[in-house]
Amino acid sequence: EFLLDGFLSSDKDIFVPIQRSSSDNQLLLIPSRHAYLSNSKYLEKFLSVPLIPFDIGQNEFIQILKHNKQIQELTNEIIREKIRESIFLYDELVNLLHWLCTNIFEDKSYIKTILSEIYYRETAQSTIIELENIEFYNILNLPLILPLPSNVLPSNIVNHISQEDLQKKLFLTKLPIRNLIQFYLLPTQHCLFENELTSNILLHLFSQYWNQFNTNNLNNIKIILSKLKCISTNQGMKLPQQSYISSANLSKDLPQITFDISSEYSLSIEFLKSIGCRTIDFSITTIANHLNSTDNNQTLQDLIQNLLKQRENMSDTDVNALGNTPCFAGINGETKRNYKANELHFPSVAKEVQWKDLSVIDWIDINPFSQEYIFLKELGVKEAPDLQDLFLHITQEHNQSSKIKSEYQLPPSLIYFAENFRKYYLKIWENNKIIQIPFLPSFSPPHINQSTEVILTIPQLVFKETSPLFPSLLPDVIRYFSHCFDINKQYEISTVESASLYFSYLNKLDGLNKTFIENVSKKSFIPYSSSYSKPSQIFIRSETLSSPDDIVSFGLIDYIDYGPEANKFLFSVGDGSSPSAEILAELLIDRQSSYFTQTKENTDEIIKDKLRFYTKCLKQLASMSNIKEKFQHEPLKSDLMNKPWCLAYRIIENNETIFEIVKPTDVYLNDDHQSVIDLQPLCAPDELDIIKLYEIFGAQWLSETVKRTLIHTGQIFTTERSKQLSELIDYRLDMLFVNKRGEYLENIDEKRLDLLRKNLSIYESEGIECEITFQDRTIKLDKSTNCSSCVLEYDKNQVNLYIHKDLPTFDYIDIASELTRFVHRKPLETLVHSISDKLSSPLETLKRRGIPVDRLLKNKQRKLNYY
Repeated sequence: EFLLDGFLSSDKDIFVPIQRSSSDNQLLLIPSRHAYLSNSKYLEKFLSVPLIPFDIGQNEFIQILKHNKQIQELTNEIIREKIRESIFLYDELVNLLHWLCTNIFEDKSYIKTILSEIYYRETAQSTIIELENIEFYNILNLPLILPLPSNVLPSNIVNHISQEDLQKKLFLTKLPIRNLIQFYLLPTQHCLFENELTSNILLHLFSQYWNQFNTNNLNNIKIILSKLKCISTNQGMKLPQQSYISSANLSKDLPQITFDISSEYSLSIEFLKSIGCRTIDFSITTIANHLNSTDNNQTLQDLIQNLLKQRENMSDTDVNALGNTPCFAGINGETKRNYKANELHFPSVAKEVQWKDLSVIDWIDINPFSQEYIFLKELGVKEAPDLQDLFLHITQEHNQSSKIKSEYQLPPSLIYFAENFRKYYLKIWENNKIIQIPFLPSFSPPHINQSTEVILTIPQLVFKETSPLFPSLLPDVIRYFSHCFDINKQYEISTVESASLYFSYLNKLDGLNKTFIENVSKKSFIPYSSSYSKPSQIFIRSETLSSPDDIVSFGLIDYIDYGPEANKFLFSVGDGSSPSAEILAELLIDRQSSYFTQTKENTDEIIKDKLRFYTKCLKQLASMSNIKEKFQHEPLKSDLMNKPWCLAYRIIENNETIFEIVKPTDVYLNDDHQSVIDLQPLCAPDELDIIKLYEIFGAQWLSETVKRTLIHTGQIFTTERSKQLSELIDYRLDMLFVNKRGEYLENIDEKRLDLLRKNLSIYESEGIECEITFQDRTIKLDKSTNCSSCVLEYDKNQVNLYIHKDLPTFDYIDIASELTRFVHRKPLETLVHSISDKLSSPLETLKRRGIPVDRLLKNKQRKLNYY
């Protein structure tokens, strides 16, 4: 033991064998203090550090070196950092995972951290694969040519680790097939479908799990595939709807699918049909024969019956293509020609609507329960007219009949619409609540139109009861539609569309007394967007309002224009063209959150415009005279002090700024630009009026909330330069803290000034360290030049000024700042600049500025004689 202690106490290096990387075939000898000791057989198989192999590390001598700290400890933190720096080979990654599985980690987040970022190659020559935030492992043996999501552990690596370890040690879960398929459908992966090899593999994968998706998911997948040239044909890669499943009946000129049915990645015909591939070319089938036939006895019935025999082999795309082929005999009045299926109706529809020239199929007595009827319906033949066409036909029937109220007969199409509303039109009606085509027979209010003729109106502008402003429905219309759907539903009394009529009417009435005006001014009755506002909450658009402001003000200050007559009424009940100071303040408080809420409409450009307009509103508020008096009443006064309404900016990385709307007490007024950079506080906009406004309601100046602590660091030196500065300050001290009459300034601590005169020493220092305390957090600045070039330290009766040795010239502003902070009880920025000027300027210059230099220097001489 005595010999061992002597051996270990030697200052000579002890060399130990190490392996630098898993690929090293030979061991190297290096000093033990540069080596790490492996505590697992897996570490040396993936970690690139100078590592004593695990087996050698069990040697007693190595263990003694470890005990005596002659070998570095390989901590989990070091391993983590080395993993972050490494690009592993396939075998190394497997060993890394084995190491994670065999070790017990007290901190479970350590494994998650390791799995958050791993880089590896399959071979030394292959491209780098990045794994990020690994959550899943893949058990599907997909070819390596297919990429995987970055959070998935590939199957060729998974095969080396048990599922129990994957789940319980690495905390991974099996990759859901839905996630994988959704990944391949991302736009970034679409290129895989346009490559013959990868497309075959992917479509084969989709076909295996096709039945696990619901109808909506399948439709979404079909839509994406329909836009990709993912089908391999004898004419190259084609869209599914351009590709035909091979058969003897197909023309050789068509792109036919070339998938090998017997290959590993084969696809069934049913799957190809389900994603939109074609089976029939209608140009050379029954359709072509039918269209080219000169036999007048070749009827639509023959065609449909022949097509029905082939229906079983058709894909949905075939059916869609067939429906859009103009091959179906139809009659429009007395004209007969071929139509697309979706242009035709069943004959019973024309009969029921009494619509003679409605386009119907040329099969008058078709059985509505037959297979042919069902097939035609599948192809697109309609059981009811389109809603827009029906409304136009109602208009046509209305115009062709008598409009005198006593003789008026409801259009048959209108009666059909009422009776078939729930069966055919309910969903369309619910999705198109704003109907623009007039179709409801009504009569006009007497004071608007003296005519007794029936007119057609839209639902939004008609009422069940007689109205002085709007059309009223005919009794027969109410009877039909009350039976079929809720015509009794009360429409809003006032809408954006109808408000102009209402307000214009009210403006013409006499007798709107003061009591009425006071009552109505408190009500929310003015329609705007999707809500109602009080007169004090919405404003009449003035001619001076700029177009950009009109657009960007929406949601903060809302403007309306219902026309001259309507606007007069709104002015009479308290509306205005702009908000008062109190109303503007309330709007900023109440609406700022929703105004800046990120939506699809709020693009970066719109947010920029909104910030400009919001700043304009703040400046308008700040320009009000007697602000404190205007906002002295509760609850507005408290709201302005305690609720968010102040626009503020924060400087972040790369000198970018972000904005927030906060309370005044959360905003700082910028009088210290360096602290703004160092601390990134929320600062008021650089507008003097807004700064004063914020200060009234509680915003603080930044310099008043920041505490700076300066200390010198490293060695100190007395140099020729420090002696010269000491002599300068000593010589001019009596003129630094006086006015032009030679009188001491207010708030001067004369005792401390006397200490400067007697006990000031100046040194150069290796460094100046600066700490800033702000909002209960302390920041140590890395570079002294970010804070100050000097520091004045005071200990009992000794005052020392330390100057940073690396600065080429003195920074008199910093020196003046330290002297002022020590002597003046309330340091002022103007005083700092004045003292800096008195230190750096020639005496003759100071004399020209009116400073009594000669008298002050004589006083200094007298004091020196006294001392």
